[in-house]
Amino acid sequence: MNPQTFQSLISWFDRFAIGYADAAGALHPMLQLKLDHSRRVAEDCRAIATELGWPEDGRRLAEIIGLLHDAGRFPQFAQYRTFFDPSSLNHGECGYETVLASKALDGCSPSEAAIILDSIRYHNRRHIPDTLAAGSLPFLKLIRDTDKLDIILVVNDTLRQGRHKEYPEILLNIDLEGPPNPDLVREIRDTRSGSYEGVKTLADMSLMRLSWVYDINYAPSFRRLAERRLMEDICHVLPDTPDIRAIISSARQHIEQTLKG
Repeated sequence: MNPQTFQSLISWFDRFAIGYADAAGALHPMLQLKLDHSRRVAEDCRAIATELGWPEDGRRLAEIIGLLHDAGRFPQFAQYRTFFDPSSLNHGECGYETVLASKALDGCSPSEAAIILDSIRYHNRRHIPDTLAAGSLPFLKLIRDTDKLDIILVVNDTLRQGRHKEYPEILLNIDLEGPPNPDLVREIRDTRSGSYEGVKTLADMSLMRLSWVYDINYAPSFRRLAERRLMEDICHVLPDTPDIRAIISSARQHIEQTLKG
């Protein structure tokens, strides 16, 4: 991606986001949360792409993907007042359709546009599609990594600062005190993955985030997971049971083994 296209897309996203502001020019706190999230993810995309030795045009492309990956969150919240996909829409598909229809990618080469659109469309899927174009795969893996890292950070900070009391939507209105769903515990224990349909409580959400360590792709992403101590806050809210201890131990071993190379 050349510098001109890169700057054009940054400007487009800024205009796109502010288009959802109120008459005073302020975004709803939930949309401001997503705007801030998108900017941090974009920074991580560029930084990790740099550490991976990607060329500058690839770093620009990675950064733009980070910025645009949650474009669908803005129309989703404007229409449904929620970020919960099962009760509204698939925000990856919505982002894909929104960016495609905007013509914002007209200045990109066909291959760049395809990579951006694939990365937006599939960043939130449980699994990467087998039919994904080879050129899109490294970028999709990167945005899936960086998105997870920042979501973990946001949830941890939300709980620490008590923001969920003012905006319970941040945690999808889940039960903060309830026990883990036994079916979800078994699913994660047996498959190292979980279904969002089983998330009913904060403990369930924490287990889901814990299972994400098995779906992180790049070594620099694992280093950030460790350096930011993201696991500690997740584990802190989980009950002390044999099954939970086994899940935590397995996740920690996976991280340690990956970091050792």
